[in-house]
Amino acid sequence: MPYISSFLYAEDSVQLPGQPLNIVNPQIVLRPMFVPGMFSFTIVFGISEVVVTEAHTLRCIFCGPEGEVVLDTGAFDVPVQPDAIKRKDDPIETQALMVNMNFRNVPFKCEGRYNTQVFLDGTNIGNVPVMVRGNERAFGK
Repeated sequence: MPYISSFLYAEDSVQLPGQPLNIVNPQIVLRPMFVPGMFSFTIVFGISEVVVTEAHTLRCIFCGPEGEVVLDTGAFDVPVQPDAIKRKDDPIETQALMVNMNFRNVPFKCEGRYNTQVFLDGTNIGNVPVMVRGNERAFGK
């Protein structure tokens, strides 16, 4: 059964054609300058035990401290990758996908524990929390 095998919040990610993925400034706590305010960040995650020779759908929902939806990617198609055929006979335990998504100008209304929910083919395969705290206090709080 597919599961999240790695997950990272970061400032950004960069991948040029034919080059490896570079993760910029990994984060344990997201620190917008002000909360409330807008903030951009990246998520990078691996999904293990996923059949790589089949197309899938993926969806990420980023929720606030009270469970409110802050960002929803909606379900989108993940096509079979060109090199997947080379791994078709690999054991399922060694088949995996690596995903990176850049989220820009995400609204943060309050500080607290936020959560990313990851869905593969309509099934929730993992929830990853992250704390959000403003670097500077907005409105004198």
